[in-house]
Amino acid sequence: MLVEAKTIRNDARRQVRVALGQIFYYEYFDVAPLHPDKEILRLVLTDEQISTDLQKFLTKHQIGVVWILKDETLGGSELGLTHLRNLGASL
Repeated sequence: MLVEAKTIRNDARRQVRVALGQIFYYEYFDVAPLHPDKEILRLVLTDEQISTDLQKFLTKHQIGVVWILKDETLGGSELGLTHLRNLGASL
């Protein structure tokens, strides 16, 4: 699993855009060459819930999103939570 963590400070759109680029960059140049026969699961981790539009945008690119709020509440897109379950996390 390839995870990009972002701190959201009233800049969710910017952070999601940057995360998308970083994930695809790292996947292409760093991860895929080392594991050419492995499926790479992609995940963005944030400290705030992001909008439904941004969740859909990431999902369209096969990137899940999970957020952990300050009160330790866990949430995320369907794809993001599925990725966590596949890792054996109990939700």
